[in-house]
Amino acid sequence: MLLRKDIKKVIVKGLSLFFILLYTYAAVNKLQQLSVFESQLEQFPFIGDFAPYIAWAVPATLISVSILFFFNKVKVIAFIGSFTIMLLFTLYILAVLNFAASIPCSCAGIFSSWSWHEQLYFNTGVLLIAAVGIALTYNISSKKEEPVEYSLEIEP
Repeated sequence: MLLRKDIKKVIVKGLSLFFILLYTYAAVNKLQQLSVFESQLEQFPFIGDFAPYIAWAVPATLISVSILFFFNKVKVIAFIGSFTIMLLFTLYILAVLNFAASIPCSCAGIFSSWSWHEQLYFNTGVLLIAAVGIALTYNISSKKEEPVEYSLEIEP
């Protein structure tokens, strides 16, 4: 079933709003508790040495991608950025679950009570949402409206 262009636009707006709210919430939460976030990152396997840089880079990236969602011309880039962010977070969780000697505490905020496996499921779902956003946004922007030609042919 093909979706009409106006329905696709509404879906893309809804997905954009979802990512704006998710990323803004996550970024503000991390910035409000920057020292806690940094100390948590120091405990994480593989990336602990880079904690001071990552503590600033994560919220800055989330805010930057959120801003991109406000501009139709770069919305597909925002969805690609979202897909990339969620892919990196998901791959990191998989690495921690499979290769880390000890598993540090999970995310902060509304997700603080989630297990690493629940976070993995959520990330996978958000990854799929970003993929849908890419497909719909690319489809909307790449299909130009073709003028309809009407001709009247009369057969003898």
